[in-house]
Amino acid sequence: MFYVPTYLWNVMASYSAVTMALCVDSLLFFFTYNVCAIFKIAKHRMIHLPAVGGKEELEGLVQVLLLHQKGLQIADHIADKYRPLIFLQFFLSALQICFIGFQVADLFPNPQSLYFIAFVGSLLIALFIYSKCGENIKSASLDFGNGLYESNWTDFSPPTKRALLIAAMRAQRPCQMKGYFFEASMATFSTIVRSAVSYIMMLRSFNA
Repeated sequence: MFYVPTYLWNVMASYSAVTMALCVDSLLFFFTYNVCAIFKIAKHRMIHLPAVGGKEELEGLVQVLLLHQKGLQIADHIADKYRPLIFLQFFLSALQICFIGFQVADLFPNPQSLYFIAFVGSLLIALFIYSKCGENIKSASLDFGNGLYESNWTDFSPPTKRALLIAAMRAQRPCQMKGYFFEASMATFSTIVRSAVSYIMMLRSFNA
């Protein structure tokens, strides 16, 4: 009977940890989803901006660029607040995947390996969420630049074209969510998984 309080404590601690992780990850997904929506709205307005000439045309472009700028500011703010968390998530998850993955490879097909497989799977899911959110923001910010070229820019007045040129130069630089040394992207996710697998195989060769 003495193990019951300990068991209940572990259950409550696990539930609290999972709940907090889900809340933080869901909040990040919510933020990035809305930022991507801002970029897509700005692109849609840019593509359908009428070439009416004069001050009205330039004012319409300014409103689109202000919306795009607002999306950039929000994305930078999110990236700044999540930077320490992204760093810890990628750094610690990479280490855990390497060492726990080795235990999985060493114990498999022992039933005990199922616990480690589930744990590695949860780490990969968390990494994938962060990587996908960063990739979505990066793609959406770059996609706005495509909207500039898809617009009726050839029919715009010279002042509008000059403003459009500056906007096109800025749109070439994507928004990136970085954890100091790690960029939250699918390329980073693939690199971590490949490196972990290579490291596990190397440890297994030493253990053989």
